[in-house]
Amino acid sequence: PPNDSKVVMQSGSLIDVSGLASALLPMERNIIAVELRGNELRDAPLQRNGPLRGETVYVDVREGTPLADVSGQIATIQRPLDERLSAGGKVTIVSEGAVVMQENAVIDVSGGAVRYQDGFLNTTQLVSQGRVYDIGDADPNRPYDGIFGVYKAEHRKWGVTQTFNLFGAQGNSRFEAGYVEGKDAGTVGINAYTLDLQGSLRGETTAGRHQRLLPASLPADAAYTRRYDQVPLGGELILGAEGYSGLQDFTLRPLAQLGAVGMNRLRVYANGRITAPEDADLVFAPGGELTLAATQVDVDGDITAHGGRVQINAELGVRLGADARIDVSGQWVNDSEALNPGAAPQGPAFIHAGSVTVAGTGEVILEGGSVINADG
Repeated sequence: PPNDSKVVMQSGSLIDVSGLASALLPMERNIIAVELRGNELRDAPLQRNGPLRGETVYVDVREGTPLADVSGQIATIQRPLDERLSAGGKVTIVSEGAVVMQENAVIDVSGGAVRYQDGFLNTTQLVSQGRVYDIGDADPNRPYDGIFGVYKAEHRKWGVTQTFNLFGAQGNSRFEAGYVEGKDAGTVGINAYTLDLQGSLRGETTAGRHQRLLPASLPADAAYTRRYDQVPLGGELILGAEGYSGLQDFTLRPLAQLGAVGMNRLRVYANGRITAPEDADLVFAPGGELTLAATQVDVDGDITAHGGRVQINAELGVRLGADARIDVSGQWVNDSEALNPGAAPQGPAFIHAGSVTVAGTGEVILEGGSVINADG
């Protein structure tokens, strides 16, 4: 049962576990040298005893190569502390009574970023029947004659083999402009019988020019290793807790009214009823997530999360009112060169629809006029 205990964040107070944005790395850090031995070529039998065995190749770690397993070498990359601390952290507040955030109180779990400087990238080019293939696209089932631009002179009399690179130390280097790689925001969890949230909950992220794809699931302690082309996860706000929530009844409000800035994942666990009234217009950034779990869930408003996920679980029942609308449809994205002259397209590309899960041991009622949109 609730008691008189209370956690209060006074006006002007700050809890900051946001990720660092101070990491500055050379572009060349994206290239690793790999000596191709039996372990690296274990899944490429055609190459295991071919001319590439024993050769040192240079691979872009962002793309890897289908020719060999280079995960071991990628795992040994030395990462500075500010890169390891670039993802947002986690704040958990638990009270058997109330949690109060006064106006101008702030909890910040925003994601940080890593900045890569301008630089040159030199990946190995392979030769097969007079054609040249970058190692990032090299088919392991194609026989290769060797490495493009590398000439070997064998002196049998002396038992010595000399290797010459016809293109010099820089090889076939290509210039790449520097870029920013944003990292995931963290989590704010608040579990109490009564919530009075008047402050700000910040979970913002920065997406670089390469970050357009749906983010994959990663362990929290490995969030800083997210692929360079995936959109960083926005902040997560958990009200109540799964299995032991202090919340009883809860009325959903727009994220802005909750003081949530950049939060893109909302999970609410209540022992009683969760209600989304008609004016509860919940709009998440593309890829957003909403989880509602209670004894009864009533939705009369709009929930929008393009390409995202909505999960509603209720022990007694779920009701979608006549004006309710849940929209997880994919976005229409135009990457036409006419709209992006001289530059690569940017911005998230959540073109595929997300998912909606509605489950209850009791009744699930979709009133006439209610809409669930999962168009691609």
